[in-house]
Amino acid sequence: MESIFPWSGIHRLLVAWTIHISPILLSTANPWLDFLPPSQAQSLASELNDDLEKYCATAPDLPNSTLRIKRLYGFGLLPLVPEITTSALLHIVQQIADLPHLRGLIMGTRGIGRGLDDEALDPVWSAIEKAGLVVFIHPHYGVDASAWGHKDNGHVLPLALGFPFETTTVRDPNFLVQYRINSINAGCNSPHPFRRL
Repeated sequence: MESIFPWSGIHRLLVAWTIHISPILLSTANPWLDFLPPSQAQSLASELNDDLEKYCATAPDLPNSTLRIKRLYGFGLLPLVPEITTSALLHIVQQIADLPHLRGLIMGTRGIGRGLDDEALDPVWSAIEKAGLVVFIHPHYGVDASAWGHKDNGHVLPLALGFPFETTTVRDPNFLVQYRINSINAGCNSPHPFRRL
């Protein structure tokens, strides 16, 4: 049995329920599997999505809920790694859509290495839109360490400044407009305006 220490998952859930935060959306702490080769990243993402589904399914229903709403839902993990195939990503999007307690997915800002407006992701965006999934964009990479000079200054400053920069870039309406313009200029008729970010 898991402990009830302040840093334990059970303690955090009890606090959330005590202060009436419910339902709760869970996700991995970080959505990056880019340290793995594509086949391992796909396999691990699939396993983690299944594990999160099982965990959320064990949660009790909200009290007095006639709709049988669970207390826990989750964001699945999309294995955005360089050289992964579109079919592998589409398979994981479908897996997430098919799992009843996963309501969306979490992803970083680099996509498969060339940003979120990479044309290679267009089929993935279409599948996400068709499935009605919410996308949680999570910053991670920060500002390139070379911006701080030749001395190793650790990771705090690049992340402290980089996280807000990455988040602002993704949520900035100008980025979204630029994404649509890039898509239209590239001859893409579906710029994926759904943007459930």
